[in-house]
Amino acid sequence: MAKGPEQKEDAIRSKMVGWYDPGQLAVTGLQTVLSSMFAQRADYRLIEALQPPPDPESYVEHDELWIDYVADVGDGFNSTYAVACALARSELADGEGAALPRGKLLIMGGDEVYPTPTAAGYKERLVAPYTLALAPVGEAYQPVLYAIPGNHDWYDGLGSFMNLFCQGHDIGAWKTKQKRSYFALKLAHRTWLFGVDIQLDSDIDNPQIDYFMNLDIQVGDRILLCTAEPDWIYGNIYDVKKNLSVFEGKLLQKGAKIILQLAGDLHHYRRHTLVGAGDVHLVTAGGGGAFLHPTHTHDVDVVKVGEANEKGVTAYALNKETEYPSRAISRWLGLRNIPFFIYNPWFGIVPGAIYTVLSWVMPPSVPAAGSPFDRLSSAISHGLHEIAEHPSGLVWVVAVLLGFVVFTDTHKPFYKWLGGLTHGAAHLAGALGVSMVAGHLVAQVSEDLVIQRLLGSLLIFIGGYLVGSLLMGLYLAISVCVFRRHGNEAFSALRIEGYKNFLRMRLDASGVTVWAFALDRVPGDGQWRDVRGKDGHRRPEPTADAPKIEPRVIDHFFIPRAPSPKKKARKKDLG
Repeated sequence: MAKGPEQKEDAIRSKMVGWYDPGQLAVTGLQTVLSSMFAQRADYRLIEALQPPPDPESYVEHDELWIDYVADVGDGFNSTYAVACALARSELADGEGAALPRGKLLIMGGDEVYPTPTAAGYKERLVAPYTLALAPVGEAYQPVLYAIPGNHDWYDGLGSFMNLFCQGHDIGAWKTKQKRSYFALKLAHRTWLFGVDIQLDSDIDNPQIDYFMNLDIQVGDRILLCTAEPDWIYGNIYDVKKNLSVFEGKLLQKGAKIILQLAGDLHHYRRHTLVGAGDVHLVTAGGGGAFLHPTHTHDVDVVKVGEANEKGVTAYALNKETEYPSRAISRWLGLRNIPFFIYNPWFGIVPGAIYTVLSWVMPPSVPAAGSPFDRLSSAISHGLHEIAEHPSGLVWVVAVLLGFVVFTDTHKPFYKWLGGLTHGAAHLAGALGVSMVAGHLVAQVSEDLVIQRLLGSLLIFIGGYLVGSLLMGLYLAISVCVFRRHGNEAFSALRIEGYKNFLRMRLDASGVTVWAFALDRVPGDGQWRDVRGKDGHRRPEPTADAPKIEPRVIDHFFIPRAPSPKKKARKKDLG
């Protein structure tokens, strides 16, 4: 049995990624630029295609097959480990008295690590929690794990992903068997499960399309399709068509039917069902451990898939009663951004530094006497004079404003400029106000200009830390709760560990049954105790006062197996 990286029992319990920490902000910006350049100039999938194509793994001997699905997993220990523990249980209760056994297969649907795909990152944020949840149990029973990469797995060109998932290593009790970043599984009852690698740009390459098209797909076969991003959501929001839809069309041309599409990337749960039929579903289930995403920020009650041609588009309706979390809870959670600095204590360094530099290039001059309005007018007038006299100040002002325009989350130019300039102007006003207060205070302390400059800079930095964080929190709270924008930015700031989800599926002769499970709360820091089990392995368990790991069913649906074309024809002849 192949072994993965050695796993110590006292594994590091990593925190949720601090996306607004100054260092992480710089890394994220650099990754965005480099990954965009990389996607246009290199593609590891083309190197994979030079090797002989692997045969699809076969599970046709399993008349009844249980499959687990989880996506967006490798973030903080508390949430990732809690979901792993739920998946590791020998069975889960469906809420109606039935026991659902652990999956023979575990499918990871993308973004297996955050924020970057290093070997150490995978070990700490993925391998360690899953090994603790289900330690190796020998050859008697060993579930199999298949994974597709998400954008975070691609940031190093896919090297670390390939080393972990495509070299036959074990992750706890789960065995890896795939040879490429995409895979095909041949299941019983004329069913296939495809895991597709869409790289960084939601696209599938032609060699990968050829690989799937050369499989022995017959008319009437059914396909479970896994991708790292819900193209049916993004295609409707941004009105962008990728060649993933071309691949789906080719499958249909071969007479196969895609009955279920699974994706993560959005860290919540949603299911869309084919209008007028009800036997085809599009499921977004990205709740494996990463921060929560809101459910109220986009109009996706009905999504349209396909091109507007003579056949028309296909419409899928949202099952609102199963949306998780509910939109009301989602809006309420968005208000947590107001005390922004509590969740992101290091972020204030950024506005503190910017406010301080602005005070250097445009030092305020506030008269000692006069009404507050007169003093403010005088400060603004002096600031404008400084800009006219020293163009470097204008450069800083323009840079700040443009930075917030770029930050604004919208593909509509008018909204982007209006929202960005308004947000930037608020920070410029905040910088001016902080500088005025600091100047007034230091004038009371000393008349020495050097002391005033040093003490003033310190006070401006502190004021910028507080005011800048407050303005950022207010902007995100208003944007996500009122204008339904900045869902990713607002909720990544909150790093909510709860509201996680995963799927358990059963394939048998009657069809495919899917249960969606949720963990509303997970144990937090200090709410774990190490317990040594009967197998001799030590693993964390919730303390007595901690939330229990009790997954509950939030959605349950069944996709019946349609009669084969031959049976349909014979039935018609007999009639």
